[in-house]
Amino acid sequence: MMMGISNPRLEELLYFLKRAEKGALPKTAAALEAGAKHIQGVWVDFANGGPLPGVTEPLKRPNGGYARSIKTKQTGRFEHEIFSEAKIADWIENGTEQLDMKITHTKGPRSRVSKEGVPYLIVPFQWGTKEGTARAGPKNIVPKNLLSLMRSKRFKQSSVKNETYQSPNKRGDIVDRYTYSWGDRVKGSDFAGTVEQKSFANGMVRFEQGESGGKRYGGYFTFRIISANSPKNSWIKPAMPARHVTRAVADVTQESVNAMADAALLEDMPL
Repeated sequence: MMMGISNPRLEELLYFLKRAEKGALPKTAAALEAGAKHIQGVWVDFANGGPLPGVTEPLKRPNGGYARSIKTKQTGRFEHEIFSEAKIADWIENGTEQLDMKITHTKGPRSRVSKEGVPYLIVPFQWGTKEGTARAGPKNIVPKNLLSLMRSKRFKQSSVKNETYQSPNKRGDIVDRYTYSWGDRVKGSDFAGTVEQKSFANGMVRFEQGESGGKRYGGYFTFRIISANSPKNSWIKPAMPARHVTRAVADVTQESVNAMADAALLEDMPL
């Protein structure tokens, strides 16, 4: 996903300056670089959950990977690209169709097959301890009274063992699986909250900090199963309408960036 802003007067002038010395129009070059950074910043603010005029609403679940993927690249002395190569940027820009995870996710590389031959996938959901925690959605914040319980000495932590085992996935490929030493699990009766909160947090475990297979782990998790036999209306990801973010960012920044370029150009070439 790539975007840019044009200034016809500046483009015409720059056409004739392409053969000029490398140090031509230094303030204009600096202004265009600053303009590119400004555009990037507006886009990053949206990716982090901020409002953007021209887009109906902010992102409900800001994605740190999306924000980090938004970069600038200088392609010429007076030319810059602002882009993102992340898949989520394309999904947000162009929208997505409805997704039935009972069909797609149960056939992936991490899928498993039950004794009855039914494909399924175990999905981990990581919980945070405060708003803005990485990979924690708005609902995935451990309630304070539950956090106190899980941090107490009487709540036994879980851990990942060093040994692994192998089993086939839906495709028939043999996959390495981790083994675990399970500790205590949260029950709905363990903390005060609504019926929905209790159901959402049911089965939560706390992993002690550690490393296995070169990967670090630790924190609070719940696990859910997507099965090919799950209820018909479950595990459906609704279609997502297109949000033309790059056009909106360009519209919001066009005037200010052009003003920066025009002012710098007058300083470089005073009348």
